[in-house]
Amino acid sequence: MSAGLLAQRHDALSIGTGALSLCCGAMDDIGSIPAPPAPPPETGMPEPAPPAGAEAPKGRRSRRRRFAAAFVLGLAAVVAASGVGVAAWDAAYDARVLPGVRAGSVDLSGMDRATATRALSAAFAFDQGELILRTPDGDMAVPFAAFGRRVDADGMVADALEAGRNGTMLERAIGEVRQAIDGTVLEPRVILDEAALGGVISAVLASLERAPVDASIRMGPEGPLTSTAARGRTADPAPVVAAALDAARDVAAPSRIVVQVAVTPVEPTLGDGAVGVALVRSQRLVRDVVMVYGKKTWTIPAATLRSWVTFADTGRGSVRPVVDTAQIAATLVGVSKGVRKPAANASFLKSRNGKVIGAIAGKDGRQLNV
Repeated sequence: MSAGLLAQRHDALSIGTGALSLCCGAMDDIGSIPAPPAPPPETGMPEPAPPAGAEAPKGRRSRRRRFAAAFVLGLAAVVAASGVGVAAWDAAYDARVLPGVRAGSVDLSGMDRATATRALSAAFAFDQGELILRTPDGDMAVPFAAFGRRVDADGMVADALEAGRNGTMLERAIGEVRQAIDGTVLEPRVILDEAALGGVISAVLASLERAPVDASIRMGPEGPLTSTAARGRTADPAPVVAAALDAARDVAAPSRIVVQVAVTPVEPTLGDGAVGVALVRSQRLVRDVVMVYGKKTWTIPAATLRSWVTFADTGRGSVRPVVDTAQIAATLVGVSKGVRKPAANASFLKSRNGKVIGAIAGKDGRQLNV
């Protein structure tokens, strides 16, 4: 501590000592009060009791009053001297930290706000470092500066300037002397922008998102075409943000904070199994179809059948082949003509003169029921 600080501290202590001496002098005045006269010699007779309601002797009342007055005067002198000492001490440290105040290992005594702020920022480099998010795709680094992690210099300096300046004049006088001797230690504090940290982590985790891919099936020129399903994944930022905040708020945290990131798989709506079932069913539908009627045959080639088939999602995690029945009717027009035979109604057989001479039986016809 500098000689100037010691001198100022000595002056304040001298003022307090003088006040205490004044109080003690008042107490000494009590000791100089003449002793009361000696009681008369004993005669063997009991001393008569004072009458009820009688006042105490005037000498005794006077001593009590003088004692009370001396004590009050001494106490007032101590308080007054304390006020003078505190005022002088504060004037010497106007807008500066009182002696004996430290933040961790940094002595802030006598520093103004700007100097103390620079000293704390230099001593506690909480803004230097990075947050490592350990993901399945590798480590992703987020600098502390991205979410404003730093020492709470403003708050700590405010506390340092306030240290020793609370209470009554007497309490401040005692407290400032005690602080100058024993010291006041402020614990380092970290501040950060929680909203910014949450936003940065959410943005990083968004890059890990993978949408699931459904399996698919469609009819191609040569037959059904399929694609396989793929799982997706998602990462919930809430537990990651909570873990990062806990670690970043710790003043003892290392300059490289590592937080694990877990991802959750997301299953596709339509899986490979459902598409496999639809594939087998569709293959049964797209083979050559041969229709036989008597000695006549008609063939519908598989290529034609494939043009009739599409696939529909059931909405229940499955898919099924669907046949366009309108195209079936159009394709079977030629078959219908080959099968069709008109019906003949029964009729009467008549002579030339119009007489019924017999009957002709009717004949059934036929047609293809598409």
